[in-house]
Amino acid sequence: MDILHFDAERAQNIKEVRMVVYRIWKDKGGVGHPTFPLGSMVDSFHGKYVTFSEERARSLFLQTYLHILWESMIGGIVVPNTPRSGEMFPGLTITDFGVEVLENEHAVPYNQEEFIEDVRNCRAHCIDDVTLAYLRESLGCFNRGLYDASVILLGVAAESVFFNFSVVVAKGVPSQTEERNLTKLRWIGDRMRRVNAMVDKYKAWRGDRTLESVDLSLKAVFHMIRKERNELGHPVSVPRTSKRKAFAYLVSFAEAVEDVERFAKFIVQNGLS
Repeated sequence: MDILHFDAERAQNIKEVRMVVYRIWKDKGGVGHPTFPLGSMVDSFHGKYVTFSEERARSLFLQTYLHILWESMIGGIVVPNTPRSGEMFPGLTITDFGVEVLENEHAVPYNQEEFIEDVRNCRAHCIDDVTLAYLRESLGCFNRGLYDASVILLGVAAESVFFNFSVVVAKGVPSQTEERNLTKLRWIGDRMRRVNAMVDKYKAWRGDRTLESVDLSLKAVFHMIRKERNELGHPVSVPRTSKRKAFAYLVSFAEAVEDVERFAKFIVQNGLS
């Protein structure tokens, strides 16, 4: 990652600053998650991670850094500990959950509006207002510690994406009979199996290298619908979803729908053959 040249305009892009902060924390934290002092770390940013156009830019960066620090504490990514001897500020320890978050290059679920904006930005044929509404509810539950509810609602958002994708597939197949057979299926399980079969049957898309991860992304969306949404939605066991698992599903969703939208664009432009 290049050094960030920070000015007043950069202050508006919290995601860009967060990536720098995460990089700093990863470098300073290291294996075993040792502590690192906040006070002395602040002055070590300049030159290695970021440069400032003026003193005002430095102040803005530190304000943004403190915002990210607080949201990271609330999100359980880092926890404060007793200051070292001679230090005015506490150190920080990266949690096990935090290690996973720091590897994520997408928006993070506890920043709800930013996460939704990332998903909205790849919207084309499959993500719609219904998708975004359920995603918002899922994120709200995640940030309140309601992880089972978060995953169930995420499964509904995934079903919305899948249903719209199946319409694109139906219109893209060369056979009108196949199109009719798909669109008349009402039960989501039957429709999922038929779409899967069609994607496997028509393989011309596999020559496009930008679609290499589509298979995995479709399976991820199917899994969110079939297993997590359907199984958790019935009282078969005590709620069990961990924060780490819910986080992983949200991140997977953001990555998967981007691939699904890319595939949908390909089908709209080229059809399935």
